[in-house]
Amino acid sequence: LGNTLGEIAAEKAGIIAPGAPALTAAQSPEALQVLQETCARHATKLHQAAPFTLEADSLVIQASDMSYALPFKGPAYQASNINTVAHALPLLREAGFSPSQTHLEQALSNWQWPGRFQTVPYMCPVILDGAHNPHALHALIQTLDSQCDTPLHLVFSAIHTKDAGKMIEFLAQQTPNVYLCPSSVGKSLDENALKVLAPDLATFSTPEQAFAAASEAACTDGGRVV
Repeated sequence: LGNTLGEIAAEKAGIIAPGAPALTAAQSPEALQVLQETCARHATKLHQAAPFTLEADSLVIQASDMSYALPFKGPAYQASNINTVAHALPLLREAGFSPSQTHLEQALSNWQWPGRFQTVPYMCPVILDGAHNPHALHALIQTLDSQCDTPLHLVFSAIHTKDAGKMIEFLAQQTPNVYLCPSSVGKSLDENALKVLAPDLATFSTPEQAFAAASEAACTDGGRVV
């Protein structure tokens, strides 16, 4: 979408429509400026979600007309999304809809986001997450560290347009149990390319082989596969 936060924000801002309110989560100054300028051109108001806090297993949301805590055990980036949705409720009510806090709580009670911190039943705990850049990986590891301290077994694949070397280096700093492999995506780095990037890490020719090795090790040491 672009090479800078401003360029990416400009593409995202294409959804803003004249006269319709816009809502954003917290943004960097560069991105926020683009959103503000776009809203000004369309003569519409930009609303910003107020900061939230995570306390134990609760997401605490506070705004001008609401203050409540929602049960939450997911990663911080999902908390930000939920917080933004909560701030959309009064805007929807102004538009003639009738969403309530109860609707939000009911939705969250059975809500799933496939491929984003998704827990999969298996012999050992397995978490799937599509973290595809260093920022997302940091958020993922931070959440994993906050939940428990069992050993991590990380199966990793990336397409060739990503900064795979930097991401692999970060993962290797978190745990010695990193399993590299290509995925079924045609643009993914193959086994040879991964060996060049990380000659000291375990590399496999298929994701099935990598997952089998990781899950066997996790079952042995009581760890988790991510």
